[in-house]
Parts: sequence; structure tokens; C-alpha cells
Amino acid sequence: MADGFLHGGLGSLILKRLIGHAYGSTSVLDDSLSSVLGWMMERLKTAGPKRVDSGTVREWCISTDASFSSENKTAGLGGVLVDSAGDCAAWFSIRLNEDQCNLLGADSKDAIIYELELLAVCMAMEMWASLLASSYPIRHGDNDSIRFALIRGVAQGAIAESIMQMHLYKRGSCFQ
Repeated sequence: MADGFLHGGLGSLILKRLIGHAYGSTSVLDDSLSSVLGWMMERLKTAGPKRVDSGTVREWCISTDASFSSENKTAGLGGVLVDSAGDCAAWFSIRLNEDQCNLLGADSKDAIIYELELLAVCMAMEMWASLLASSYPIRHGDNDSIRFALIRGVAQGAIAESIMQMHLYKRGSCFQ
């Protein structure tokens, strides 16, 4: 638990996965555990403890959302960063065309809103990483599946899991 406060969420996710394996019924190292061990090695090389300074008490609210049109296979991603005074510090709005949506799986399933909602949150966290460093931002979204995926550090499906892994790796190293 202390690692989550001192080093960020990635350390606690790594530790949880390792404990699960240690007390599990198999000693086989699967691809998921190998990835986690790779993150741990990289983290030990590059990540220091979380800075605790006056910036730590800075409050931020991040709201993100996504939309998807199954008719024309287009999408939109958006986010806003609001400070504790209620002022908009930054925002983004991105339109994705059919080819870009197909990269997220629109060519193989009816809806990709899960992937889009996850991508919007991860993009916001990455774009505003320098502002959010050493703070504890509040994230707002309307998709509980994404909220639970971010808490667990594991997403549903290959594309979403790739987005999550990139988010965790980036967040683990740049959110110190």
C-alpha cells in the first residue's frame, strides 16, 4: 500500500500480480507475468520515489468522454482539465476517421466505445503528465468498466490491453 503512495499506482499493480502468482496454483511464467516483470525491471532502473512537495496538494479534475458512430465508423475523443478554482486549464477534442477506428477494432466488432473511452483517459493523463506530476487528480468518466480497468490495471481485449500497458508504462515512469 505504501508503494502506491510513494511510487504511484504501477508499483502496487506489479506487487499485486506477483503476489497472485506466488500464491497461485502454477509456477509457469505466462506472457502477462513476463510483461509485469519487465515493467518491474524498468521501474527499478528509472523510477524514483514520488516527490512530496507543495505541488502535491494541487487539485485537478480530469473529465473525458468518447463517442462512436457505428454507421460511418467514426469517433470522437475529448477531455478537459479543470483546476481547484473551477478554471479550465487545458482541453482536447479529436475526431477519428474510419481507418483510425479500424485500428481500434471497428472493422471486427459493432462498437469500440470501451477502447475509445480508455484511450481518451490515457491520452489525457499522458498529455497533462507534467501538470499532474506529484498531484492526485480526480478522473471523471461515464464508463464504469473503464474506471474498474484503471483501478485493476488490466483491460478487456487485446487492443484495450495494449492501450493500458502503454498507459501504465508511461505513467509509471513519468508520473514521479
